[in-house]
Amino acid sequence: MGLVVVFPSIGRCGTQWLAATFAELYGESVEVKHEPSGGRYWPRRFFRSYANPEAILELPEVAAHVARAARSEYYVETGWPVLAALPMLAARFRDRLRLVHLTQHLEPAHWWYGQAAGRSTSAVKPTAVRQVTRGHLCNPGTV
Repeated sequence: MGLVVVFPSIGRCGTQWLAATFAELYGESVEVKHEPSGGRYWPRRFFRSYANPEAILELPEVAAHVARAARSEYYVETGWPVLAALPMLAARFRDRLRLVHLTQHLEPAHWWYGQAAGRSTSAVKPTAVRQVTRGHLCNPGTV
C-alpha cells in the first residue's frame, strides 16, 4: 500500500487550494479529501487522546472513513479537524503516515488582528508586514 499523507493546520492556511491542486495534478491515482469528516472527528473529545487513540473509531462515520483511507493506494487529507485523529492515524498507519503541518505566518497575522480589533501593535509595523508577506507561501490563495 502507498502513503497516507495528512496536512493538519490551524485553519486558513490554504488547505482547500492544496487539496484541489493535488486532485488536479494526480487525478484518480491519489484519493484527496479536504476535511472529509468535518467536525465529526470531535476535536474537543479526541484531541490528544494518546491513552486510547483507537477510541475515535467508536464513531461509525470515522471508522468508515478510516477504512476507506486504508484501502486507498495513496491517500491525502487536508484541514484542521484531522488534528483530533492524529494519535489514531499514527497508531493505525505507523509506517505509511506522513505529516506536513501547515501554519500561518504569525507576525503578519498578529499585526492584522491587532489592527482589526482597533489596537496598535508595536512589535510589527505595516511596512515590515508588506516586506515579509510579499511572495510568502501563506499569502491568500497559496500554500
